[in-house]
Amino acid sequence: MNAQGCGPVGDGTNGTLHCLYTDTVHDHLYCGGAFTGSGGDPFNHVCWWNDTTFNPMGSGTNGDVFCAAHFNGNLCVGGSFSQAGGSSCMNVAYWDGSTWQPMGPGFNGAVNCMVEHNGNLYCGGEFTLCGTTPMQHVAMWNGSAWAPVGGGCDEAVYAMLVHDGALYMGGHFEQCGGITCNGICWWDGSTYHPMGTGMSGMDHSVNTMCVYNGNLCAGGSFSNAGGTWAWNIATWNGGAWSSLGGGWSGSMGDAVHTLCEYHGLLYCGGIFGDCDGMTVNNLGVWNGSTWSSIGTGFDGQVRSLAVYNDVLYLGGEFTTADGTAALNIAQYSTTTGLRPVLEMDAFGIYPVPASTTVNISLTELQPNAVIEISTLTGSVVRTLRPNSTSFFVDVSDLVDGTYAVTVRDGKRSRTQRLPVAR
Repeated sequence: MNAQGCGPVGDGTNGTLHCLYTDTVHDHLYCGGAFTGSGGDPFNHVCWWNDTTFNPMGSGTNGDVFCAAHFNGNLCVGGSFSQAGGSSCMNVAYWDGSTWQPMGPGFNGAVNCMVEHNGNLYCGGEFTLCGTTPMQHVAMWNGSAWAPVGGGCDEAVYAMLVHDGALYMGGHFEQCGGITCNGICWWDGSTYHPMGTGMSGMDHSVNTMCVYNGNLCAGGSFSNAGGTWAWNIATWNGGAWSSLGGGWSGSMGDAVHTLCEYHGLLYCGGIFGDCDGMTVNNLGVWNGSTWSSIGTGFDGQVRSLAVYNDVLYLGGEFTTADGTAALNIAQYSTTTGLRPVLEMDAFGIYPVPASTTVNISLTELQPNAVIEISTLTGSVVRTLRPNSTSFFVDVSDLVDGTYAVTVRDGKRSRTQRLPVAR
């Protein structure tokens, strides 16, 4: 493909970004990982991006966040941590919009993946206990308690996906519910089912799954899928596995970590150098018949992909994306290529802190300007369309605290904080 380039996302993150999750309800892109901040702002392993700025979620967690999903209107996260928001939360917690809450006793090992399915939240990971109750690498949350899922799996679960009404699981396991599955299976609500003979070779593990052209695609560290040579990536048509081109280089340590469909193409990220004799550097693009690269690729591994506001976001452990400085997170658009975040000129807020009214002064007035006042968790409390460069806003009904004021004008934006105190 004729790549136009990748752009940075704010100041990036100061540590590996493991997880990107798109929230279409609140229009947020959630980020989780090993980072503790962006630029000079502390975030502690989890934050959200609103297309202009990174935003905190309380005091975050005290360890890495690997996955996220929505359930019962709240954001749930899993990882390797013992606290969220300063409260005891063993490797799993949920965010109610203002505070972190535990989810039962949690687990004795990391939670690697989670997904909502048929009114329950399913989690997979490296755990074997929920509190003192045995749960072998898979668990189900009904909103108040955890329960085992069949007999679970004999080793770690890394990926979950809902497709055609079934729950698919990938990992490093050989058996699930006593049935030989070899790295990948599906759950019908009562029984685990194998998918051919599963994966073999290399680490024989599945790290990620997505749906592309109606079929399930699986990526990981393997050389064979269902008896077919398939280096680290393969596709399942419901009855058999097949390879996608020559797959990725079979060097020990190479692996596919993340897959995502975007504008009719399959994007594949991980840690690998080449495919079909072509240098791609940790990110490749499949058009249904051939692989290609995005420019010069990434100088480190790509661990997560997500589409947010029609832009592809890429997270991982890198410092450049297609030759452009981007610290662990980048963005790419097939229509605009390089997509920098443009800031508007500064605007004035007076008085600070505000009590009953606040004056907002703009340096210029554009016909498409929109002003939003929101809580720091992203809940919008005012939406304004200014008709002058200076005006007053009634904030007498807002509770004391700090709010964000964002002015948007086409592709430009700027955000400032507004403290309210009486």
